[in-house]
This record gives sequence, C-alpha cells and structure tokens, in this order.
Amino acid sequence: QEALSLAQSWVAASPDDANAQMRLGRVLSYLASSQNGEQQQEVLDQAEQAFLKAIELAPKNVNTWVAGIDFYSRFLRSREKAVGVLNQLAADRSFAPQQRAFMLAELYRQLGMPDETRKYYLKAAVSSWKCDDLLSMQVLVRVAAYYQHESPQFAVSVARQVMAAQPENAENTAAAIADVKA
Repeated sequence: QEALSLAQSWVAASPDDANAQMRLGRVLSYLASSQNGEQQQEVLDQAEQAFLKAIELAPKNVNTWVAGIDFYSRFLRSREKAVGVLNQLAADRSFAPQQRAFMLAELYRQLGMPDETRKYYLKAAVSSWKCDDLLSMQVLVRVAAYYQHESPQFAVSVARQVMAAQPENAENTAAAIADVKA
C-alpha cells in the first residue's frame, strides 16, 4: 500500500510523465496479484489504464510499449491484447526503421511468435548490415545469436559482418553471441 501511495503521488505531481504512469501500472500489477475476484480485476483495470496512458504520453519511448506488452502477457495473460498493442507499434512509423524492426523482433520473440520474429530480425539485420555504430553491432549480435540454431550459416555470416566492422572487438563479439540465449 505504501508503494501504491508513492506511485500515485508521482502521477499526481506529474500527470503527463510517462515514467510515473509506468511505475503506477507496475505497482498496481503487483498489488493485483495479492487480490482476488472483483478487487483484483479493478486493480488490473487501473494498471491497464496507467500503461495505456504511458504509451499515449510517450509514443516514441520504447519502454512504454515494452511495459504495456509485458503487462498484457504477464499479468492479464492475454496474448491477444499483447499482440494488439504490438500491432499498433508495428504500424507506428515514428521510430527509425532499424530500431523499429529490432524492437518488434525482440517483442515478437518474447511472445513466442517465430514467423514474425524472423521477419523483423531479418529487417533489423538489413538495416544494420553496412553500419558500424554500436546499435547496429548490438542488433547484428542479437540476430546472429537468434539464428545460430535455426540457420547456422546465416548466423556465421552475420557474426563475420560484425567482426569485420569491428575487428578490435572480434573476441568480445564471439563471446556475446555465444552468451545470448536465443
């Protein structure tokens, strides 16, 4: 209850702060797990509204989308609603193509949707292929890790691209790919 009061005070002090809304949604989500019946549903409804408000306030903030999708999949156990929010994100063109594709791949993977996961990891790889910035290298490492069992030849090609772009980090790249649980 103390955490709830604190989260509510943050929202009251800054009603247009997406982070305050997300904190409130998280506190309400965990509080709901200790409730039953109508009380639990009421608290979950409040949490849902907080997460949706966070997305509304900061649609370009990746964390608001991730928090909303996580809420639907973990607390409401509603894959349908989680996919609905994810489809809204997929239609949103305000993110850079690379960031959008990578984010969608990670979220579809979290929801256990392999066809969509592959589709967006490939888009993320294409967007990152000839770049040598840190984000592109991180994207390619994740893509290689994801494909290491499904398509080892492709995973090796992607890993070689990363190592060619940053030869000074070749050993770290190989270790990172091996450590990622795809």
